[in-house]
Amino acid sequence: MIVAEVVAVDSVHVTIICPHCGKFHRHGSNGRIHERDYGSRVPHCTGDDSSIDHEQYELITTARTIRKPVVSRQDLKAWLPEQKRRRAAILEQRRELEATEADRRIWAAIRELSKRWDRLARWQIATTAGVSNHFVTTWLRQHGIRFVEGRYQVIQEHKAGPDLTAIFGRAI
Repeated sequence: MIVAEVVAVDSVHVTIICPHCGKFHRHGSNGRIHERDYGSRVPHCTGDDSSIDHEQYELITTARTIRKPVVSRQDLKAWLPEQKRRRAAILEQRRELEATEADRRIWAAIRELSKRWDRLARWQIATTAGVSNHFVTTWLRQHGIRFVEGRYQVIQEHKAGPDLTAIFGRAI
């Protein structure tokens, strides 16, 4: 089970930095402010983070945990740089995973479409891969492919590699 570090505990709440979204979350403390372990909890991420399937986490305190009868927003400000750092790291990891998945889908779309069509259109690739036309354009450019003389062609073979060169052909 994933561990969620407890930031602060007061007579009402246990405040954590969520390991899934990097935001502050609050859970009930049942008035116990001196426990080491507050059990497992179900995450309640909101907004864009709510669509991601999250597993439960274990609430664990550390020497840095703030313990007071009433924790104020001012108390949590000391944790703000750490919270922002963790949130940024989670978002970066998510972007990398999304880019990897989009890359996989574009490759699959190009391979599938090239079996049926002699000339590939950006919209066909985008629709089949489930990405935007703009994303496909950027992807093609990164792989040395440009729209030349009415069709997409490889203009930089060292970026395209042999598979894409065979599919799109070389620009003359």
